[in-house]
Amino acid sequence: MTILIAARIDVPPEARQQLLKDAVPLIEAALAEAGCREYAWTADLNKPGRIHVIEEWADEKSLQAHFEGQPYLQMRDHIGSRGLNDAWSHKYLIAKAEPVYDPTGVPRARFST
Repeated sequence: MTILIAARIDVPPEARQQLLKDAVPLIEAALAEAGCREYAWTADLNKPGRIHVIEEWADEKSLQAHFEGQPYLQMRDHIGSRGLNDAWSHKYLIAKAEPVYDPTGVPRARFST
């Protein structure tokens, strides 16, 4: 099983860089949690106050433990401390995953059967 979380966070543009910098220890703590395969924050280069978040979790148990743990709770408070303008997040249960490029290096949208 794989759970993917995609999120975007909008903060005041002047707060974004420091918010990202101060989040590094919390991101590292989340990455150390059982079942966390990916946990990354990145600045949107087209929208000055936007941050994109991508997370990958091994299963629901790991994700639930994350939601109840200190890194998540501290991260939530950290974001709010900088002036949250808007936020959006969705979780996805991944049924199938394949490389984007086939063995010859050609990208393909269709999944193999």
